[in-house]
Parts: sequence; structure tokens; C-alpha cells
Amino acid sequence: SSDLVRLGPGIETYEVLLARVAELFAFDAAALYVTDDEQPSGLAQLVVIGDADRTEPAWNPSTAAQAPERLPLIVGSRNLGLIVLRGER
Repeated sequence: SSDLVRLGPGIETYEVLLARVAELFAFDAAALYVTDDEQPSGLAQLVVIGDADRTEPAWNPSTAAQAPERLPLIVGSRNLGLIVLRGER
């Protein structure tokens, strides 16, 4: 959180922080999605670290693929977005 304050908001800062989270928890792909009412899913991809094809928030449980870790970004009762993490941990 100190990096967010020190670096200020913006794409470059979000890339640094997302890369740090992915590294700390041994994920090889991560994405930050923000709410966007104009998108069919309601989410717009803002930042991707690693393989962009592996960072889709949707998951089909009928497949053998491992489910992504999905961390909602909520402040109060407002959903601001979603962090999606993938990798063999």
C-alpha cells in the first residue's frame, strides 16, 4: 500500500503492484479488471501480467482447467473491480 501512495494511481503503478502480488503468491499470470457498464461482462481489463489468455475471469467448472483465484475489489457496498490470478501453485 505504501507503493500505491508513493507512486500515485495509474497504469504503471498498478502493473508494479500486480506483479508483486503475483510473485509473492507464486502465480504466473494476473490481471486487474475494473467495472465498466459498457462491457457485456461488466468488467474491463486494465492491466495484465503474464499470459493474457489465462487471465479471463470466467471459469467453466466442467473442464479440467484449474479455477482462477478471483479477488473482488469492494469498498463499502461498491464493487470497483476484480483481480484474477492464475498459475500452478
